[in-house]
Amino acid sequence: MLEGLPPGGARALAAGRLRPVLASLEEIRDWAAFGRSIGRRLPAALQFDTGMNRLGLSLRDAEAAAVATQDIDLTLTMSHFVCAQWAEDPRNAGQIAAFETARRAFPGVPASLSNSSGIFLEQKPHYDLLRPGYALYGGNPTPAAPNPMRAVARLEAPILATRWIEAGESVGYDGVWTASRPTRLATLGLGYGDGFPAAIGGAGRPVPEAIVAGRRCPIVGRVSMDFVMLDVTDVPEGAVYRGQTAELLGETIGVDELALRCGTIGYEILTRLGRRYERVYIGG
Repeated sequence: MLEGLPPGGARALAAGRLRPVLASLEEIRDWAAFGRSIGRRLPAALQFDTGMNRLGLSLRDAEAAAVATQDIDLTLTMSHFVCAQWAEDPRNAGQIAAFETARRAFPGVPASLSNSSGIFLEQKPHYDLLRPGYALYGGNPTPAAPNPMRAVARLEAPILATRWIEAGESVGYDGVWTASRPTRLATLGLGYGDGFPAAIGGAGRPVPEAIVAGRRCPIVGRVSMDFVMLDVTDVPEGAVYRGQTAELLGETIGVDELALRCGTIGYEILTRLGRRYERVYIGG
């Protein structure tokens, strides 16, 4: 349970055989006290804050935490990087040193520090447990360098209809996009109700695209709750048809590119994908 021990939650976590990541002396004492009340040393992880200033014990609490955890089955010490995606940032070395200091109060306890980006740092702060997340889905953990990961997540949507419009006609709500030539449109069956970003293009960004019949096709007009429109004029007419699948995320358009074109980050793209999609797990 990465978010710690909620007040009064010890009984429920123990009953569910869940291990909280304890992030304060108060949480440690509550977990230890409940364990004593039921005659068990309950398992938990311990988190130190080494620079994120989000959750975690401060370094000055390390000795007190070592005493307070004597009645706990401590299975892991951990912290979290602030900016491991930027390998040259001096804060990375500072956090590694701070975590080493905290660990000395817990000899023999396994340790974990590296998220996706931390795995690729030159110092290799791998310890006993790695915590990759974004990289597992094909996101680039080293944004200043080529992506070492393969594309994993794939997002497809069906073409519901196609139509031709004349030059000068607009597309979608508010008419924000106007055709400059006779244009063939394809309407896809997804929208912001499915978690696809509504804010596309703008601020000098290129608009998002989808792959249809092997070609990139730009999204035109506003994203609707349930629909997205593509300009498929340059795709051979016989290659675009109702029921065909368009790919919005995959081998060609990676999560980082889609995020850039939508003015957000890849993490948000992945976590916003909603419940209305059919999910297919290959080899899962």
